[in-house]
Amino acid sequence: PRPAPGSGLVRRARRSRYVSGQSSRGKVVGAYQISGLSSQILGHTLAENAPAQVQLSPARRWVMLGVSMAAQAASSVFAQGAAFLIPVLHGRRHLSLASAGVLVAMPTVGLMLTLIAWGAVVDRVGERRVLVAGLLGTAAATAGAALSGPYVLIGAFLLLGGMAAASTNSASGRVVVGWFPSHHREPALV
Repeated sequence: PRPAPGSGLVRRARRSRYVSGQSSRGKVVGAYQISGLSSQILGHTLAENAPAQVQLSPARRWVMLGVSMAAQAASSVFAQGAAFLIPVLHGRRHLSLASAGVLVAMPTVGLMLTLIAWGAVVDRVGERRVLVAGLLGTAAATAGAALSGPYVLIGAFLLLGGMAAASTNSASGRVVVGWFPSHHREPALV
């Protein structure tokens, strides 16, 4: 059903206006501002009362990139390193190759289940908090998997660890886009 002419939705739409401006990186960006709420384009908030963007020193940017790269490496070791457990699971623990393969695939399944959700969390709370929370969750899941006996528990902890490790994929991408000006992103990505 269409909204009535006097409803808030129609009034809000009539009060919308297009706001454009220049970002701190020199690019012209724009957004529709509807009744005091602003949209975000490329991480820039275009509200009338938006705080000015903080200028970061190049050294701080590169340190944050190094931290996010180390976090990405740690989560990759967790997710991809589980495959190296197959000989131990098959030889010493007497699991079939198929069962061992399913078990070590759990981190990858966890990554795929939560990758987009972590992106939404990064947008809400920021990349630093997400990196810390994700790495703590991955470490806790690693400890849980190492201390577990039944294979179902090991698989559950590997799944949870993969879910937590997905945080670094979203956060490290945000570090490059959000912390580096467009002309410095190429060296940061290499």
